[in-house]
Amino acid sequence: MIDKRTVKVAVMLLAIFVAGGFCGWWIGSSGAPEQVTLSAPPGRRPAMAQKDWLVNEIAGELKLTPEQRAGVDDVMTEWAREIQRTHVEELRSKQMLFEKFSPLLRTNLNSRQQKIYDNMAEQLERRRRRAMQNP
Repeated sequence: MIDKRTVKVAVMLLAIFVAGGFCGWWIGSSGAPEQVTLSAPPGRRPAMAQKDWLVNEIAGELKLTPEQRAGVDDVMTEWAREIQRTHVEELRSKQMLFEKFSPLLRTNLNSRQQKIYDNMAEQLERRRRRAMQNP
């Protein structure tokens, strides 16, 4: 059977542990500056949709006047256009590299693997074309 002294020691250790956890939480949460985090929905979105979301977040957090919001919207619209241009250029560069290295890769495959690889390459090309149409 467990004696009273062992129970007292166990209760004291538990109390010390709980008090230490509470103090650590309290010091950590009271000393840290309040941070504003933007909660973007997961997944890739078109640049214009991302621009709209960012403008709404900025306007909400900074309490922008209508004039300020219009100015921010103009700047962010130009930003979204740049993103779209960059994305299309990046896709073209990736396609050029793929076309350069694809024949070299095929030389390492047997005939069955080459057929499978060709199907994979077709799927990739379809995805690339869709992405180019909807940057």
